[in-house]
Amino acid sequence: MQIGRVPLVGRQADLDALRDEVDAVGAEGRAVVVSGDAGMGKTRLLRDFSESLTDVVVVRGAAVDSGSGPAPLTAITDLLRDLVDALGVEAVRKAAGPGADALGVLVPALADSAGDAERLADVVVELFSQLARTHRLVVIIEDLHWADSTTSEIAARLVRRAAVLPLFVLLSYRTDDVGRAHPLRPVLAELDRARLLTHRPLERLSPAEAGALATAVHGRCADARRAERHRRPQRGHPVLRRRTRELHRRAAPGIAAGRPPVEIRAIGC
Repeated sequence: MQIGRVPLVGRQADLDALRDEVDAVGAEGRAVVVSGDAGMGKTRLLRDFSESLTDVVVVRGAAVDSGSGPAPLTAITDLLRDLVDALGVEAVRKAAGPGADALGVLVPALADSAGDAERLADVVVELFSQLARTHRLVVIIEDLHWADSTTSEIAARLVRRAAVLPLFVLLSYRTDDVGRAHPLRPVLAELDRARLLTHRPLERLSPAEAGALATAVHGRCADARRAERHRRPQRGHPVLRRRTRELHRRAAPGIAAGRPPVEIRAIGC
């Protein structure tokens, strides 16, 4: 079975909880943050969640690490492009109001003339606020551990708007990258003090779930001893489990049974 086609395992409760949050949006919105270590399935969960929604405008963006620090405003650029794809340039410009030209800094098609880049954060927040009044709107910003300060500011302001508008905001970040001195910490702490965020931390897979994932990736039923042998080193870590299975399938036929290649042994099999 191809890795990309592996069913979502061990995250159904999280998926259902996110759907319930969207269904609960009324005059007031909701804001949820999904967290977990690298490879725990955050992106896959958010993808399956967004693809499961109907009659909703869903926009997704992800912060990116440039190698020397956050790549500025990549997540916001993604959101705006999704909006243009869903609604069209004119509808986005109309919702943005007089400041629409500022959006051209990120998406040139949205500007008729040079805009005021310093107003970008204000215009983006007002744009999504206005659209939330006329559309069922879901805004997803992933990988906030890599976000620049303006992206973090916009995300926090949208969470605050969700308290008074029918807007659903979904954020994610990698817990193992957010240490005590990370700039995202005070942002989340401030939102928590205001009780504006619902946290959804992802747990590691249980033994049964790990076995189900092993079977799905391997393409046949994994016996209990083999599943346990693979479960312990990766401690229920979905990406490591999939990578290990993929390496096993590619192992040379001449390797003796029970002796995986060095690259497999190196990650704990």
